[in-house]
Amino acid sequence: MYNLDINTGADKFEVPVSKGGVGHAALIMPHKENIVIVIGDKGVSTFNADNGELLTSGNYKKSSLFERFEDLVIMKTEKSDVAAFNVDTGKYEEFKARKDSGFSLTNYGEHLFVYEKRVVTKLKTR
Repeated sequence: MYNLDINTGADKFEVPVSKGGVGHAALIMPHKENIVIVIGDKGVSTFNADNGELLTSGNYKKSSLFERFEDLVIMKTEKSDVAAFNVDTGKYEEFKARKDSGFSLTNYGEHLFVYEKRVVTKLKTR
């Protein structure tokens, strides 16, 4: 990750996203005024956009982005386990679902529904 001076084109800083400890970066996106979220293949980390300082790091198992809503990032594994990350703290809540379970996030991101065969589980994400 790097930051350029818009007037001169000079590098302000350059920081390897691997510093966040969440594996290979799959997606990098802005959050709030000066925070950058890095979605890795093993979790979620955040950096200060002004100086590149690591703010939070939430290491999880091999997974991919399922959904994002405001300060919430949902990661899902191939075996259908999910983790709801709070990007402001780097902490997450995990749910071990059955393989091939279905998921849906409520409109305001407060709950995640897990559909396992004939059972529906309502999980708090925050």
